[in-house]
Amino acid sequence: MSASTVEIAAPAPLLHEPEPVASVTLRKDSLGLVGLTAQSVAGLAPSCSIAVPVVVVALISRNGAWLSWTISTVVMLAVAGSLALLSRRFVTAGGIYSMNAAGHPAYGMISAWAVLLNCLTGGATTPLLFGILLQSLLADLGIASGRGMLLAIMIACTFTAGALAWRDTSVSARFVLAVEGLSLLAILSLVVVVLTHHWGNLIDREQLSLRGVDAHQIFESIVLGLGAYGGFEAACSFGREAHAPQRQIAYSLLGSVAGAGVLFVLCAYVLALGFRGSDLATTHSGNAWADLALANGSNLLRYAVQLGVLISVFSMFVTNFNVYSRMFLTLSEERLLPRVMSYIDPRTRTPALAILCNVLFDVSVQVFLVFRGYATRSLYGLICALQGYWITVSYVLSCIAMLHCQRRAQQLRPWHVVVTAVGALPLMLSIVGSAIPLPSFPDNIAVFLFAVSVVAVTLQLAYLVRYRPTLLGRIGMRIDDEQRGNPPAKLATPTQVAVRSMP
Repeated sequence: MSASTVEIAAPAPLLHEPEPVASVTLRKDSLGLVGLTAQSVAGLAPSCSIAVPVVVVALISRNGAWLSWTISTVVMLAVAGSLALLSRRFVTAGGIYSMNAAGHPAYGMISAWAVLLNCLTGGATTPLLFGILLQSLLADLGIASGRGMLLAIMIACTFTAGALAWRDTSVSARFVLAVEGLSLLAILSLVVVVLTHHWGNLIDREQLSLRGVDAHQIFESIVLGLGAYGGFEAACSFGREAHAPQRQIAYSLLGSVAGAGVLFVLCAYVLALGFRGSDLATTHSGNAWADLALANGSNLLRYAVQLGVLISVFSMFVTNFNVYSRMFLTLSEERLLPRVMSYIDPRTRTPALAILCNVLFDVSVQVFLVFRGYATRSLYGLICALQGYWITVSYVLSCIAMLHCQRRAQQLRPWHVVVTAVGALPLMLSIVGSAIPLPSFPDNIAVFLFAVSVVAVTLQLAYLVRYRPTLLGRIGMRIDDEQRGNPPAKLATPTQVAVRSMP
């Protein structure tokens, strides 16, 4: 699309700064580098990924698990680098939605739907996972629980997480950093125990030589591994609350992905080392890390790891509330959602109404799922697969948006193209590779749902371009381009929209 073909013209009322719903704004300078990193780490939830994706990848690629995680980390570092470049130019509370919209309004619209899908479904799946894990821990302790207990756990998890997100951004950041730190400490303690137990065989030649591993196993494992990094972009949602957003957000994005990647590679190596001589697929409890603790004579760490994963899921839920509420706030300021959604609590300086609406919607969905008997591990896996498709699409658009912005600023360099290729191409291949050949039932349900949603979003985009170009032009207008001195208050001018629509 060229500037000459764009017909997005803002009507007169949009040329002026909109009247705010309230004079209260988000709390500036409430988050430093540690707080931003805490949000990204909690969104990524490395402890939860170590408990599930790391084990699944180990089952598929065996001795090649460490290599699969290494390649996945390189790919996601390229995505993090793209978002870091965007965050150094743009300051926003809209997160990945606004960052991608800076490249083109269409990218923002697609990303908004992806985040909205995650919000609507994550409010059920994350507490469901929390409830399932807690019930499993209680069962190990000899405490039985049923459907009523599961619902009570899910509702308590939702209200507590919502209250923390409402209370104060810095408080929630300190909380998620503390609980994620304790979770990782439990897992790393088990890693040390395993390494000590196998002190004479730390150099595992079977893993380093990739014995019995083929290229197909590595590719399939990479596809699964990429999804474990979802949520690392959470720091992008705190541009208006960060102390030095254009530096610290970039550091938190790259640091969280790099740190998680090191942990994933280490844990994949230790898991294969610890189960050397036995079949990982035959672990009797379905919890590989718990069995690994028992095999290495540490029953106490078995419970510590389970508890660590549990609190990691909860911290991820708190961060989700923070991220989603700020995107709703941004959409409201751009007049894409009701203006009332931009209400900010004058005491806590957080998007109070957006958080409250999110909590109430989540609880209503949870009640429906539990009483209808749908609150199962199968539903959790299905929704996570669908979420994974759309967040992957968002990351691809982030890489492309970075190229658009660098080109418009006349700062495009060859290494920017390399970063985009390293990040976007493997992600696109992961989508194709997971859908072709088509999985068997019920695994193919997520593929069909993704295809239907792609058609729906494409039709809406075509409708906006043809009949509502002014509405499309509002997307991404609440972005503060500090390097150019453009404040975020003004929505759009015809010239700005035409420039943003250039390739």
